[in-house]
Amino acid sequence: MRFAKNFTLILLFSQFVGSSYAADSETMTWNLRNDFGVAPNQSNPDPDQYGNPAVWHYLMGPTVHTPSAYVYLSTFLPNSFGINGLEEWVGTSPSTGDVLPNVGINASGTDQSPRGILWTAGAIRVHPLPDKNVVVGWKSPIDGAVSFNGAFTKIDPNCGNGVAWSVYVGSRVNEAGSIPVVGSGSFQGNAISIDKGDFIYFV
Repeated sequence: MRFAKNFTLILLFSQFVGSSYAADSETMTWNLRNDFGVAPNQSNPDPDQYGNPAVWHYLMGPTVHTPSAYVYLSTFLPNSFGINGLEEWVGTSPSTGDVLPNVGINASGTDQSPRGILWTAGAIRVHPLPDKNVVVGWKSPIDGAVSFNGAFTKIDPNCGNGVAWSVYVGSRVNEAGSIPVVGSGSFQGNAISIDKGDFIYFV
């Protein structure tokens, strides 16, 4: 995400077992909000609910999609803005009670309004810098057909100049768009074939 201050973000994946398993077909889902590890069980990368390690990756990098240049958000804060339960993986640039870029969740159990910005309970929040993207990477733990969808809202109308977002399957852009200073967006990716270890990046 680029050129904006605050978002809420929900990402959902579904994996459909291939036709060779049609008689016992199963749908698996990965939801960032459900899989985000909170204290004392935080980790980056995060496992998924099925016990697969290193599925969700919280990253920062240049404004041009360059996976080889991405680095992990390496510091975990359990109380961003001084509020217990606002839990974030953060970069290295302090900013009025926060540290940027970041990916976090409101795990406090109730809506919070740090600096007058509504962060609803359970929502994922991401925050880039003008010269650094914040990136959520999903590393596939399976071979199969995967579809994905997500939705996001800009929650601070007083900062930034909108949102430019992209979804990459490896190095290939799959979805892209933008929203203005106030607004919401979403994406719905068609089913794609993916191998274990492949990445989908939300930038």
